[in-house]
Amino acid sequence: MEGPIGRGYHDAKQFFVVGHGQAARQSLESCVSCHTERDCLTCHGGSAARRLTPHGPDFDADRMKKRNPDMCAVCHGASIP
Repeated sequence: MEGPIGRGYHDAKQFFVVGHGQAARQSLESCVSCHTERDCLTCHGGSAARRLTPHGPDFDADRMKKRNPDMCAVCHGASIP
């Protein structure tokens, strides 16, 4: 499916794979209209082979843990850092 990133659509070109984090942070709702959580966890899950962090450079783990520990548990399970 091709279309402008601003509308939540993208093509399968490699540049998007490398830079999709910014689009996901801007509108995760657009991502989940087509993709499942499993798609993300393939690379970003704690037990995934690649273990790539989905957190941006300014991510504050303590703040997120206080605001929504359940969201942390989705990837980190009971052992939230």
